[in-house]
Amino acid sequence: MDSTEEIKRTLLDYYEAFHKKEWDKFAGYLTDNFRYFTDKTTILNKEKFVDFLSKDEWQSNDYKVYDIDIHVPNGCDTAWGTYKTSFTGIFREKEMTVTAIETSVFVKENGGWKIGHHHTSNKA
Repeated sequence: MDSTEEIKRTLLDYYEAFHKKEWDKFAGYLTDNFRYFTDKTTILNKEKFVDFLSKDEWQSNDYKVYDIDIHVPNGCDTAWGTYKTSFTGIFREKEMTVTAIETSVFVKENGGWKIGHHHTSNKA
């Protein structure tokens, strides 16, 4: 499997762990110096990001990750990707669909790819 396919697999596995609320597995896809950013200038490190998500009331019914575009410069252990997400579920007893345009920076560590930087824009 080439790096682009490895990164896509990592990304899809990361979202599957999120969907299933498997927080230890989810955290394993993030580098130790991971940072999360939003349009509202929220910035969270790995620990705070995982803690925030694990306490969220969102109940996911379904999701999709699509329009994935991965860029891996030749010989680099760093790559980036853009993609869209869509989640349907229930938040505080209200059915919702949340969509986003997202960007992640991937870093190759110990033979596998992890997410070191993630930006979410819900203005999609």
